[in-house]
Parts: sequence; structure tokens; C-alpha cells
Amino acid sequence: MKHLVIITILLLAFSCTNSTKKKDVTNAELFHEIIEKVILQKFTDIAFIIEETRIIKKEYKVRLDSSKIPPPPPPYLKVISKDFLHVLVERNCISIDDVDFMHNAIDETTNFNIDSTLVSVPVIPREKLSQFGADFDEIYDNIYKEYGKESYVKFSFPIFNESRDRLIFFMDYHCGPLCGQGYTFVLSKEESGWQIIQELGGWES
Repeated sequence: MKHLVIITILLLAFSCTNSTKKKDVTNAELFHEIIEKVILQKFTDIAFIIEETRIIKKEYKVRLDSSKIPPPPPPYLKVISKDFLHVLVERNCISIDDVDFMHNAIDETTNFNIDSTLVSVPVIPREKLSQFGADFDEIYDNIYKEYGKESYVKFSFPIFNESRDRLIFFMDYHCGPLCGQGYTFVLSKEESGWQIIQELGGWES
């Protein structure tokens, strides 16, 4: 009986450890699944994905006269503020309980690389862009020559809620020298799979 109790405790400990490890990698796996099943089905002209994800900031600090309306963050800066999260609550995209968790989940020092083995389009490091040419026209011409498509995307670090059924991330879509769009996506996990429930435009070229 004593041996049975010890074995049961060890099995429970092993199960909890594995469960924790599984949860640690699940967010990244889920994000790759969403890229594959949602984004790549919506944007079918993507030649490749930039490997490095962009870091997200918790707020955008700018010094201005108090009478002036602050400008939006520059395109390269990705911000998920509490005010923005509360707007999503008002639009029934997330719950009020998600606000603190998702805001606290933002690590302003962390990003990760997209895994080329988990998506069906090529993934390249950011540095390789400079190898396509010296100016925008040459860059996009050479991208098309190599891939047969000239668009590429960059993703931000994904922010999930605690139950992992809501997700917010940014995507920069580049489609030519004077063609591009910044997107903010909010997704919900439904019975049929992940669905885009809010698509917000950002910068545009």
C-alpha cells in the first residue's frame, strides 16, 4: 500500500510538470497554428515571413502640451495600453477580467522567432531583406523573381488571455514600394476554430 501511494504521488508530480511544460510551449504553437490557418488563408500572396517578432510596449509615452491631442505611436512601435484593452471590452471582444492579465502578460523585453517548420511559407531573418537590393523597387523585383510573390509580413509578439481563447497581435503587411498596411488583429477561439473578431487598420502606404 505504501509503495502504491508513493507511485501515485510520483505520477501526479510528473503529470503536473509535463502539464506546465506543455502550457509553456502551447502559446507559441497556437500562434503558429493561427498564422497557418487564419492569416495565410486571408493573405494568399505572402512570399515570406520575417523571422523575428516585434516587441510590444505597454504604453506610448510622448511629451506634449496638455491642450494637444497626442499623436498615434509610430508604425514600428507596437503598443497595447490598458485604454486600448478597455475599448476592446466595450466592443465585446474581450472581458473586463482579461484586461489586467493581458496587460501584465506584456514583456517589453521579449520576442521570439517564427519557426519555419510550423508554417507553410518561407521564413527569413530581417537582415536578409538588404540582400534583395539597394532601393525599394529593386528589393520587391528581386523578391518576386525568387518567390513568385512580392508581399511579406512581420508579426508582433502574441498576447493571449488567461484562458487562451482570446488573442491580440499586430501584423505589418508589405506589398510593394508604395504598398503596405499595418493591422491589429483580435481573435476568438470558437468551436469551429480561431476566428478574427476585430481587425483594425494602422499605418498605410
